[in-house]
Amino acid sequence: MPKRHPYSIHIIILVVSAFILSACFGTSTPPPPTKPARISATRQPFGNIADRSGRIAFVSKRDGNAEIYAMNLDGTNVLRLTNTVGKQNTDPAWSPDGQRIAFVSTREDGLPLIYVMNADGSDPKLISDSPAEETSPSWSPDGNRIAFVSMRHGNSEIYVMNADGSLPIRLTHTNSARNHAPVWSPDGKRIAFISNRDGKNNLYVMDADGANQKRIAENIEVDYTLSWSRGSQRIAVVVHSKIENNPNIYAIQLDGSGLTRITNNSWTEYLPAWSPDGKRIAFTSLRDGHQEIFLMNADGSDQTRITEEDADNFAPTWKP
Repeated sequence: MPKRHPYSIHIIILVVSAFILSACFGTSTPPPPTKPARISATRQPFGNIADRSGRIAFVSKRDGNAEIYAMNLDGTNVLRLTNTVGKQNTDPAWSPDGQRIAFVSTREDGLPLIYVMNADGSDPKLISDSPAEETSPSWSPDGNRIAFVSMRHGNSEIYVMNADGSLPIRLTHTNSARNHAPVWSPDGKRIAFISNRDGKNNLYVMDADGANQKRIAENIEVDYTLSWSRGSQRIAVVVHSKIENNPNIYAIQLDGSGLTRITNNSWTEYLPAWSPDGKRIAFTSLRDGHQEIFLMNADGSDQTRITEEDADNFAPTWKP
């Protein structure tokens, strides 16, 4: 009988041990790498469940160019309303009955002009009748007129026209100053706007026919857009802080009193829009490195991000 080599027993023991370890702990081959989890804002239900059934129209560049979309208040049920490859569509504004949306598009030879479409994006119609840029449409509370900004006379001035684009009337006549961001009062009797006629952008108000134009904010500089809270005398404005060098959202009374800071952040917060019931504000923030849409209570609490895209989302407007 052949003599077994003394090392054979050791080899057998090592092989059996390796087999047992492999069975218990698996092989030493590392698992394939996993992709890092995407860090994004968590969507939280905003307010009670009934509040989530509303709609917001907004602008997004998620498909390459600026297009208009609509979504629920929690960011779901997103519907694309415009589809013009290579063109820009901005400044959405719901009609008071919620059936139409006015907006600005460059679809005609690259010139920004005002259009109106159905709320589902169908039947867009050009209502501007101008060889110059026209932007910032704002519906009157009765839905019969639209205030807007036009360059038709070589300067940024505010006009009103019928909802079909007829009978445009010029309301401001500053010639060298910039007048922009018109917004109607809830009773339709006045229009607030921004003008730099006194050397810096400030908040003004006038009668709906252009009479009695006056500055209502002192010692602040405002810009971008305005939003007038329904059923109140409060206007949401974006104030540039010279100390912090970033815009934040404030509210101010129509008589210029009660300036109250609503957002208090070190990044740009702008383009505010009051909810129809005046309890909330939608706005655009750059806190995540690009433009995203948030909701908050009217006092600035419970700020919740409702868009989650790597592209810019901005200019929210509420469906009435």
